[in-house]
Amino acid sequence: MRTLYIPVPKWLLLGCTVILTLAMLVFLRVNFLNQQALTTMSPSLFGKIVVIDPGHGGWDPGMKGSSGSAEAQVNLEIAQKLANYCREAGATVIMTRENDQALGDTKAIDMANRVELTANTDIFISVHCNSYPGQHGAQVFYQKGNEEGKLLAESIQQSIIDKLANTDRVAMTHANSYLLKNIDGPAVICETGFLSDAQEEKLLLSDSYQWDMAWAIFSGLIDYLSGQ
Repeated sequence: MRTLYIPVPKWLLLGCTVILTLAMLVFLRVNFLNQQALTTMSPSLFGKIVVIDPGHGGWDPGMKGSSGSAEAQVNLEIAQKLANYCREAGATVIMTRENDQALGDTKAIDMANRVELTANTDIFISVHCNSYPGQHGAQVFYQKGNEEGKLLAESIQQSIIDKLANTDRVAMTHANSYLLKNIDGPAVICETGFLSDAQEEKLLLSDSYQWDMAWAIFSGLIDYLSGQ
């Protein structure tokens, strides 16, 4: 069988090469500028050790959304995006979990193992979603008597208000959190919204909104560190 050969004009090959080269340069420049911008805006985070805790996981799916979504998965996706911002800003990030798994066979063991991961760290942020009929809006919690935790919570809460403009909640003390009671230093729980609210659940399942939420939390962290 005879192979049909169709010559390709040199100008077309040259044009394709130029386009691919320009596209690569743009890609590298945008990523470099993004990383440079993060590093420039957040020198206070460089070298810090940040524990990011996606709540629940494995046998413990957490709250259920109005459409059946699982809190554990939403927590993980937002936490991973927050970790990405922190790493690009020069922080060392410890994730309590990287996939859909619990840290123990019981809740008590799971919680104890999460606390153990916070030894010798600078910041602790636990990411959760809420669920309660008729409620909406992200809210950040801290342990009563933990002044640094309070400042961090207030900073993140204000950042969420400013950047997402969909809540007027204020940072509050948590009534009964094993994690916050047993972690010294700046430690907060970020309830990123109510899965029980259909509209907010839709947002929380959106990849772009998860990035926005992660950015708001990250920016609040930077504001807190800048004010120390």
